Amino acid sequence: MTSWQRRARFGVLVFGATCAAIVYFGFRARQPLASQGSIAPLEPRAVSEMTGGAQVGFSGLRKNYEVECPHIVNYEDGTTKCKGVSFKSRNRDGREFVVVAPEGRTKDKKEYELSGGVIFRDSTGFQLQTERSQFNKDTGIANAAGTVTFSKGHMRGAGQGMSYDQMGDVLRIFDKARVDVNGETPESTMHFTAGAATLDRAHDLLTLERAVHAVRGAEVTDADLAMARLSPDEDVVTFVELRGNSRVEGGSDSLQSMHARDIDLDYTDDGKLLERAVLTGQGGVALKGERGGVGRTIAAESIDVSLAPDGAVTRLVGEQNVTMSLPASSEAPARSVEADRLEASGAAGGSLKEARFTNNSGQVVFREAAGAGGQPRVARSRVLTLDLSGDVVSSAVFTGAATFEEDDLKASAPEARYLPEADSLRLKTLDSGGVPTVSDERLRVEAQAIDIGLEKRAIVAVGKVKTFLRSGGGTGSRASRGGTQAQASRLPGLFSQNQDANVTAARLDYDGDAGTARYSGSAWLWQGENEIRGERIDLNQTTGDLLALGGARSRLVFESGTSEGQAPEIRYVDAKRVITYALQKPAAAAGKPESHLSGPQGDLDARQIEVFLAKTESRVESIEADALVTAQVDGKTIEGQHLTYYAGEERYRVNGTPARPVVVRRESCKEAVGSALTFDRSADTMIIDGQAVRRGNQRDTCRQPASR
Repeated sequence: MTSWQRRARFGVLVFGATCAAIVYFGFRARQPLASQGSIAPLEPRAVSEMTGGAQVGFSGLRKNYEVECPHIVNYEDGTTKCKGVSFKSRNRDGREFVVVAPEGRTKDKKEYELSGGVIFRDSTGFQLQTERSQFNKDTGIANAAGTVTFSKGHMRGAGQGMSYDQMGDVLRIFDKARVDVNGETPESTMHFTAGAATLDRAHDLLTLERAVHAVRGAEVTDADLAMARLSPDEDVVTFVELRGNSRVEGGSDSLQSMHARDIDLDYTDDGKLLERAVLTGQGGVALKGERGGVGRTIAAESIDVSLAPDGAVTRLVGEQNVTMSLPASSEAPARSVEADRLEASGAAGGSLKEARFTNNSGQVVFREAAGAGGQPRVARSRVLTLDLSGDVVSSAVFTGAATFEEDDLKASAPEARYLPEADSLRLKTLDSGGVPTVSDERLRVEAQAIDIGLEKRAIVAVGKVKTFLRSGGGTGSRASRGGTQAQASRLPGLFSQNQDANVTAARLDYDGDAGTARYSGSAWLWQGENEIRGERIDLNQTTGDLLALGGARSRLVFESGTSEGQAPEIRYVDAKRVITYALQKPAAAAGKPESHLSGPQGDLDARQIEVFLAKTESRVESIEADALVTAQVDGKTIEGQHLTYYAGEERYRVNGTPARPVVVRRESCKEAVGSALTFDRSADTMIIDGQAVRRGNQRDTCRQPASR
């Protein structure tokens, strides 16, 4: 810097200081001129009084404020009182700021005590009013202890006590704060009350503290703390952050209420519509029910809700400890789902239509309340997808190690589809993940696909069906939802009641309440060495009856030995303890005998064979064969119309008809013919028509007649 520059700079500073001193001492030292009339006395302790004047502040050579004081009184203690005082300044952004008051007192020309109705305003239309205030013209900070009101455009506010930073453009209300952001429509108008409020106009932010309460149309909000983001003109609220004990009631056609530790509310730019809500910290959302009451509720550690312009929820995401509860109605019981994550979607004009639940660390849990005295239905899986119709579940699809339980019913599958309205459950296999299985007290079923009618316990299983039949199950411990009591289960009396039996087939149709099962497609029933096969097998676990059709075959082990039979139809009636081998339709007059039985009694062929068992023992008491009877016993062939075998006596009784007399053939080509035969096997004696069969009354069927 050259010497002339230094001299010029020093001169400017001296000039500025001199001007300031002249103005200052001129204001302080000037005495009022004596008027031609009487002179008004000075106020007590006043040393001077003057009218007119201005104080100009400088920062270098740039003016940043000016003080106008039309009437000045100076006192002995150095206090200066300005009547009708005003302060004017201009911020760096060009905005003008004005403070006016009927009276202002100061000692240092910096701190002013303003009274008589103080007004702070700027060129944007912002205005703040209070009865008394302290104001520092250098810092631009004002404080007040009394009632405060402020306004700017559509915004109004009031409270008790305040601090206003003119430089930072920040107003703080200390107590009983009330702020009204009056949008152009009722939907965009929001009214706040709180213990305290801070309006940061530079950042378009309104902060409210202590028992915050807000009303926006039908929407009512409460929280410990709230931060409202304002539009640039401060006419509408575009975003609200609620912190601590946050709650929102109403305000949407679909949302009943929301609560969480913290809630963020995102409104449209015009402030009319709520677009999104984000809940954090034990959040909860209650959706309106179809009849206006509380409908579905969702609880989670965090919840993100998106809404359509009509207020319908279009997307909802819940994270951590998620629970969705659906209320009971006249059409459906109460239901709930627990999971780690929920993703739900809907559309404008409706409600949530689909909800997908997942659980990374365990399983999603679905519960459905039961009727009086019943047990709830509980299902678990890695993924659950619900199709929703209002508050009603129209379908629930469980994927990944799915299980379903109700009373004694237990089901599992890679995928399970539950249809509540049809009261049905469908189990199916996927590319991997195991075989669908369902079980109750009576049986256990495995198959590639299983359909279950839950009310009646009706089961349809297809594809490699395997069944394990239980004896003694269904002892009346389960009542259906319709009130029907399950009966005790019995295996057919051909089998042991102390051991499970097995059945395989291509298909199973099972009625759990009736206790009937129909197996079709290469059906095979067995227990130990006992087995029955047929194209179809019908079992009645209530009566213990059995029916096998279509190439039926049996292998049964009794005390007297093993019996093997086959026929178009094998029927067992437990109440009579009778096994019947017969045609599926009544026999015609001619034809072949299609029933066959081999065992200790020999080999029997007939149209129909009946085996009568002892009442309580696994023992054959007698056998009846009828129509086209042929018996192979100890090298003898016995033919007739009807045969009775008495197992205990090893005695056969055979009757004939004129069309089919009794015929006995031996391997030695000897033949005896008659109408009735009694054969005592143990004694090896035969009586035909009352006469013992001897050499003399037998024909040699091997000898050829003599030629003529």
